[in-house]
Amino acid sequence: MLTRYTTPYHHFVLPFLTNEIDKVTVTYVQNGEELVCKNKDDVTIHDIQEILDNASMGEDILNFLMSKVDVADESCLLSLRLTQEETSSFTFHKAEEKNIALVQIRVLNTKGDAFVSRPIRVRVYGSINEGVI
Repeated sequence: MLTRYTTPYHHFVLPFLTNEIDKVTVTYVQNGEELVCKNKDDVTIHDIQEILDNASMGEDILNFLMSKVDVADESCLLSLRLTQEETSSFTFHKAEEKNIALVQIRVLNTKGDAFVSRPIRVRVYGSINEGVI
């Protein structure tokens, strides 16, 4: 879910350990236009086991991981935060089918192998009182 003019956190489980990731990009597209692209410097990445061993990472993160039945020992959690300015670039239409954004993650591992996720559909919502606060 993505609401315009908010600062959402998005979390993704990846089938890699943190030290295996050389480069990563997370790209948000709506109606064929790239709106946001985050790279490794813009995200945080933690091994799943590190998070489970360190309960101070936050209850929302732990709950998110517990909801994933397919989380493997050799996986990591990629987290990012969008800014109000970034979420304002998404459009909200009266036509509901246009209120979808796609997110795709690309990873280059330390061996030089490139991977790409399937596009992830994210519903875009408007805000009654729009504008950066």
